[in-house]
Amino acid sequence: MKVRLTSAFPVDAGTATDISERIRRQFGKPVEMDTAVDPRLLGGFCFRIDDTVYDYSVQGSLRALQAKLTRSW
Repeated sequence: MKVRLTSAFPVDAGTATDISERIRRQFGKPVEMDTAVDPRLLGGFCFRIDDTVYDYSVQGSLRALQAKLTRSW
């Protein structure tokens, strides 16, 4: 399964391997990972599998908080 890992800062090989292994265990499929850096994420990472994005970035958390606060008003 092809995975695109995007992080705010470069990810070292050990961390990439750990993330890849966790994804493999979660989905039960071998992982072929490609990495990229996007400083707009501010911190954390997100990964894409096919058309689904799993967002664990600071930017994503702030966006979710903004949406929640906007709905509250």
